[in-house]
Amino acid sequence: MITVLGASFLFVCDESFCVLRNGAVAYDDGIIVEVGEYSVLVAKYDVPDMTKFALDPCFVLDSGGACFYQDSILLPAFVNAHIHFEFSANTTSFDYGSFEAWLSSVMTRRDSVLAQNAIESAIAEQLDSGVGSVGAISSYGGDMRTLAKSPLKVVYFNEVIGANPDTMKATLLAFKERFLRSKELASERFFPAIALHSPYSVHYALAKAVLEFAQSFACQKGVNGTNLCENTCFVSTHFLESDAERAWLETKSGWFYEFYKHTLGIVNPKPFYDIAGFMKLFKNVRGVFVHCTHLNKTESTYLLDSKHSIVTCPRSNRLLGGTMLDIASLDSRIVQNLGIGSDGASSNINTNMLDELRTALFGMRGELCTLAKILLLAATCGGAKALGLNNGELKAGKAADMALFTIPNIAHSTQPEIHLITLAKQVRQLFINGQRVLNRTNI
Repeated sequence: MITVLGASFLFVCDESFCVLRNGAVAYDDGIIVEVGEYSVLVAKYDVPDMTKFALDPCFVLDSGGACFYQDSILLPAFVNAHIHFEFSANTTSFDYGSFEAWLSSVMTRRDSVLAQNAIESAIAEQLDSGVGSVGAISSYGGDMRTLAKSPLKVVYFNEVIGANPDTMKATLLAFKERFLRSKELASERFFPAIALHSPYSVHYALAKAVLEFAQSFACQKGVNGTNLCENTCFVSTHFLESDAERAWLETKSGWFYEFYKHTLGIVNPKPFYDIAGFMKLFKNVRGVFVHCTHLNKTESTYLLDSKHSIVTCPRSNRLLGGTMLDIASLDSRIVQNLGIGSDGASSNINTNMLDELRTALFGMRGELCTLAKILLLAATCGGAKALGLNNGELKAGKAADMALFTIPNIAHSTQPEIHLITLAKQVRQLFINGQRVLNRTNI
């Protein structure tokens, strides 16, 4: 049975950022059937209008009904394309101000911030801020079952890290075992994937072995025939996050030389790749390159020509490196291939997507209305593209993953994209696969 959900503004979140006044989505069995004007869809599908009951705490919009929310914006549920749940217990454990100081503090204190209840709180924070899908980076697998049971759609990136060739075999075996455990949990909401931590932390031989392993699963199916990320091999990596990383890959010197020599005890250390060599490793997979604050235009062009995505984490980048991604300095196609993530609590004050968008709007370069649209597209269709998910856009055939935000007087706004980012505090309703997973009537 068709259900119709409408609002004062509907953000389609296609590449042209189409906005419909008094728009609506008609959906059935978790899939969007049609997008258009609310009154037209209600008449076309001959469904009863239940709008007068919307403020009743017990009201549930069943299949075969329709409801219009005044002073509200309906858009695709946000996609947090890069988040670490495992370090969610961090508050004051790590040092900020430079990437080098932060990494040093993580090396000595990371075990103290792993807590299961904090992972559950971080999941709730995603839902509360309108996030329906996440790209979850997991180094240990301790968040695996909790995420698989959550309402979120999760692309679960089993991360590999290992620079020591002497322990590479054990590292590879442990990774494969962890990946296969995650594959057993695959479902219509949980998609196992793979991540190489970074070019400075993964030995070339280990990276090559992991990517070959990844490709062997590229065309496999999940349980009940569910596609794992569109049968495409998606691999995430942190990339060019700091001056120190770029200097290490280009000059074989600098802070990382001392880090390897004195912290890791490696005699006469050398980088495993140059920048071009690392990017070329991903020639047979879809890469999700995260951070990229020290990427140049030529490198961004190579990544986009190769059909990869770039994901920015504005607050993390500001805390660790003092700067945010400068979109204007890169290939202009980045706007259609950009996702946004909160990173983890180890490098942020929280993982709230609304807070992330607000900070990006205030801190990134660009004309305000244009930047607001770019950020909302990154948080919806761009993130979905980066993770290979069939959502992120309100379009026939896409999953009915939707977020509804109510903001006083928003129906009269001439800049609803700016006002959504600046004024929204929490989602009113959140739908994943057409199922309502969060509902508030006191907004």
